[in-house]
Amino acid sequence: MTNILLVEDSESDVNLIDQTLRLAGIEFSITTADNPADYRRHLLGDAPDLILSDGRLPNFSCEEALAIRRKLAPCVPFIIVTGSLDDEKAAELIKLGADDYLLKDRLARLPAAVEAAIARKKAEKDQEELREQMEQSQKMESLGAFAAGIAHDFNNILGAIEGYTSIMLSTLEEGTLKEDIQEVRKAGQRGAEITRQLLAFSRKERPSLESRDLRAVAAGTARLIRRIVGESIAVREESAAEELPVLCDATRIEQVMLNLAANARDAMPEGGELLIRSAEIPYPRPAEDGVALAQGAPCALLELRDTGKGMTPEQARRSFEPFFTTKTRGKGTGLGLSTAYGIVRQHEGDIEISSAQGKGTSVRIYLPLGGSPAAAHEPAGAAAAKGAGGGIRVLMIEDDKDLRTVVGKALGTMGFDVTPAGAISEALAVFRENQGAYDLVFSDVVLPDGRAPEAAGRFRAINPGVKFVFATGYVEDREILAAAEREGSSFLEKPYSIEKAAKTLTAAARGSAAA
Repeated sequence: MTNILLVEDSESDVNLIDQTLRLAGIEFSITTADNPADYRRHLLGDAPDLILSDGRLPNFSCEEALAIRRKLAPCVPFIIVTGSLDDEKAAELIKLGADDYLLKDRLARLPAAVEAAIARKKAEKDQEELREQMEQSQKMESLGAFAAGIAHDFNNILGAIEGYTSIMLSTLEEGTLKEDIQEVRKAGQRGAEITRQLLAFSRKERPSLESRDLRAVAAGTARLIRRIVGESIAVREESAAEELPVLCDATRIEQVMLNLAANARDAMPEGGELLIRSAEIPYPRPAEDGVALAQGAPCALLELRDTGKGMTPEQARRSFEPFFTTKTRGKGTGLGLSTAYGIVRQHEGDIEISSAQGKGTSVRIYLPLGGSPAAAHEPAGAAAAKGAGGGIRVLMIEDDKDLRTVVGKALGTMGFDVTPAGAISEALAVFRENQGAYDLVFSDVVLPDGRAPEAAGRFRAINPGVKFVFATGYVEDREILAAAEREGSSFLEKPYSIEKAAKTLTAAARGSAAA
């Protein structure tokens, strides 16, 4: 229904305008004002969709009405309905901001003018929302690139901390110093968890996708959520009647749900209700780059809705930004929702949040439908390689000198025969000089002179049997890594523990899977 504010002092003209619009079948309500004070009050309090104004009132001019509209509600269409108006005056009023004008003895054109003004306002609003959506998307992309760069640099620093503390722990006797070193190592591991969250936000991690029924993922996670939110919060589930097959990394979808549930718990300190809902619905938003969903097409919905304290519009708008939090200092990192955003976008899905203070928050996740979910799901097991390196010959390529030094040193103490190199060209020269006499190449993905997976063929030309393990802190090009994986290469996520590196390298050299 269209809410019309009519600036008119003649009751007969009010009735005439009302009758004209009703006969045209327009659904509307009218509020009238015949003085500046009432006009201002209705503009601010009634949020009109349209202003119809007489051209001449005894104590209130059309120019004054336009000036007030321009200050208080500049987006509301303004149509002049007057008894007489010459062309010069009409042009002047249009310049002042009027959208249209018509004479009272030609009201047959009024319904069309009203519908055109409302349609124009809706189109402008839609365009503005689309512009804001694009700006927000570009902002998030920029933040993602920034976060990925920070995480990449910190991963190398944390890798050096992990390596040196690992060496120290392997040589120290039990005692206070060893306990202190263990705490340093734990602090480094906590830092690694933060970089993983940053990478999830920036969509630079590699998700492990498989077809799952989203209902089962949601139901399984709901059992965990009941334990973390406590007895004062009722967890209610609404599940789709039919299968919701989605291609997803179930562990990461679980992480998203747990992050959202923790936020909901903190928003309901005195208790409340958390709804977990899955359904198949038409995707309600315009298409966007990086989202494999079309407006109106079927998609899987996963919604978490709480009855907590809610957020202001500004807080809701910024909620997906990394390190932004509404919690008090020390109560949160501000990475929960940004991590959720990144994980959902990794799945080519979409996520939106709606909230109002005192009315709770709803987070809706939209995922593409597709695939046939497996009848049962068991975590993929892997036989962990045991023991020392056993003389496995490793050519290690890492451009970060500190990380290259400590990892080479640590692996050497575990029995690996490690030759370090700082770039692909340097490594190839060493490889040729030694006639490819290495069991495997252990390399960072992104190096100063190229991407190591793209150079693998040059090493295989010298030694066709050489194996590859690529260490990566973030995904620079998914297709390159996917191709390397198809060729049998293994991957190690930065920052890695020395023990994990040893197991992965040993497994790759022996042709088995690493834990």
